[in-house]
Amino acid sequence: MNIRISRRSLALGLAATPLAAAAARAELVVSLDRANFQPMPIAIPDLQGEGDLGARVAAVIANDLQRSGVFAPIDKRAFIDKSVSPDVMPQFDSWRAINAQALVTGRVQRDSARMHAEFRLWDVASGEQATGQQYTTDANNWRRVAHLIADAIYSKITGAGGFFDSRVVYVDETGPKQARRKRLALMDQDGANVRYLTEGNELVVTPRFSPT
Repeated sequence: MNIRISRRSLALGLAATPLAAAAARAELVVSLDRANFQPMPIAIPDLQGEGDLGARVAAVIANDLQRSGVFAPIDKRAFIDKSVSPDVMPQFDSWRAINAQALVTGRVQRDSARMHAEFRLWDVASGEQATGQQYTTDANNWRRVAHLIADAIYSKITGAGGFFDSRVVYVDETGPKQARRKRLALMDQDGANVRYLTEGNELVVTPRFSPT
């Protein structure tokens, strides 16, 4: 199977702006080359918002970060503070009590066909904001916003570029051995949003794509 990873830049129609910290930015970092490296415990409560959208966005963020091997999302059942507003300082003692080193707070809002999202990453030890971002996009782009948030968190903590907002191009094969159907397909790096680019009538061997 031929696989190609393509990274999507912040495209027209998806605006992002930094979310300023009230205090000096914290230095919440992790070194990946230490021999005794352990994943960083991170708390990711459901983002505030309408319906279950905040929970779905938080779940994608947590899954992305966990798969990286750098983070260990804390089970929500262990949370002492169940409702976290992005507008107020978190109760850091509650998060220190469950050994969280980092905390993510945020909200998502839908306005007609648009979606507005914001997040803040907190250093639990120092009680300071490490980074924050705001996004505005089409409402159906909520999964991509979650991937972008995960990228921002990963980049801030590790100093390396994130890869969650990427897509995989692959050849999907179905049918019996004597009559295999091969279709060029595209999916998010976590396996979601599968889209077929060909119908299976064309020969698919080594597809090439423009960088843009």
